[in-house]
This record gives sequence, structure tokens and C-alpha cells, in this order.
Amino acid sequence: MTSFLDFNKDPANDIDNKPQQYHDFGGKGVRVQVYWAADIWRDVSLWNNSWVLLKGADEILRKYTLALDMLPLQTEPAALAPTKDKATREFDRSAGKQLARQRKAKGRAAQKQTEAAAKSIEEQGPASRGLLDFSGSVHVPREGEAPIDGLIALRRSLGTIRDETRLVVVFAHIDGGPNGYTVLRQEWLPWVIADPTPIQDSPKSLLIHEMGHACRLSHQQSDAVEATARNIMYPLDIKGLAHLWGWQVDTIYDSYWCNGRKPTNWWDRISNVRLPPDHPFLWDEPP
Repeated sequence: MTSFLDFNKDPANDIDNKPQQYHDFGGKGVRVQVYWAADIWRDVSLWNNSWVLLKGADEILRKYTLALDMLPLQTEPAALAPTKDKATREFDRSAGKQLARQRKAKGRAAQKQTEAAAKSIEEQGPASRGLLDFSGSVHVPREGEAPIDGLIALRRSLGTIRDETRLVVVFAHIDGGPNGYTVLRQEWLPWVIADPTPIQDSPKSLLIHEMGHACRLSHQQSDAVEATARNIMYPLDIKGLAHLWGWQVDTIYDSYWCNGRKPTNWWDRISNVRLPPDHPFLWDEPP
């Protein structure tokens, strides 16, 4: 495991003013496998916001010399087809007949290309496309664990996970309280659910916060007021959270999803609940 250069929780410290407390990981990728529930990929606004969260996670990781290594690459969901059709109709009404005919001819050619691409994507199967048939929401209470039945239904829709060294990230609706949830159960390796529904603050740190939990990082600055909180692992979803201490970055790098070994006891509630409230990690790993 990476040796911490300086273990501290000074809220003023960041890579900009204390670079000596941070390793340079040279853009090493944090591997994720991303999925979208049907309610998300069929809604243009939610689909777009999911990409805002993914790009936000990548920006933060790059700040600390890591990067987001995600699969699948961006694919165009069926949700965008009605938008394209509407734009075409508006164009035809505003353009002259001859120009409209030319546009339609180009549209037919483009449609054939789109259909061919869609067929190719379809043949790859849902695991590679990341577009799920699952609809509805997963209940996550404000306090405590999410009921297992909802988690099983969502997880089953993913099919076979081909590469367990990629952190599973699922964009789906969450009801009950939080907009993000990290599943820490013995049935699966840690995985993340994020609801891309825009909220008032719309923090771009929502996804990287949950990824931090999956890398065993616990909440920090819990006693800070929102106006002074800066650490990404702050318990509340607010704007302005953009800091990670060096040891937190090291922990992400040392995770199974980046450069480390498979976690051992993320699910052990009895042992892990004994850790002190200000402990930096959700569970301990052997050295």
C-alpha cells in the first residue's frame, strides 16, 4: 500500500498549496463500469446530468493526478431520437421545399447509419451498452441500509459483471433521502448508485463522493458548517466540495479499482462499527 506522505486533516490543505503532501500518480485510471436505468437513459435531461457527474468525477481525479477510466464509451440513447425528429420537422417547416428535400435525403442516409450503429450496439448486449431495462427507484433511507430486495432487483438487471476490477456505477432513481448510495454488502463487491436528478445545489462531487466510500473513505469534516466545508467526503451534498487530502487520494489509488488488491472485509458490520467516529476509513485493510 502507498505510504502516506503526510497524514493530516487540515481543512486549509490541498494540492494547490501543499503539493508536498501528494504523490504524482501520472494520470492512473480509476476503473468504473457505468450503467443507466431505463428511466435515466430515456430522459434527455437525466442522461445529460449523469454525464455532468461523470465529467465532474474525472475533473476532480485529474486534479489529483488520477483519471476516470470508464466503460462503456458514450453511446447515444433512444431518448435523443424524439429530439432529433422534432428538430428535423422544425427545419423542414422553415426551409424551402427544395432545401427540405435535400435535407430529407441526407436525413435518410443519416438514419441508415444510425440504424446500423444501433444494431451494432444492440448486438453487443446490455452489459457493454450500459443501458438497462430496470425502471423505477431504489429505496434508500436517510439513515441505515437500503432494503436488500430493491438492490437485488437492480443488480440483477446488470447481468454478468465481466471485469470485477471495475467499480460498478449505476445511475438510477433513489427515493427516501440521499442522492447517492454505496452498497457495502457481502453479496457483492462495493458498488455505487447515483441519482442524476438535478437538485438545488447540483454538486458535481456527488459521484466521486460515493466512489470514495467504495474505496473505503469515510465521512470527514462532519462537525463543519456548510459554509466552511471543503472536503469531498463531507456528509452533505453541497456545492464547493473540491478538496481531497493526500492520504485520501492515496487510498483511492490503492483501491481495487485502481492499483490495489481486492478488498477483504467491507461488509463486516460487527468489526467495522467498532472503528472510532473520526476514523478515516469505513473498514480496515491489512497492511
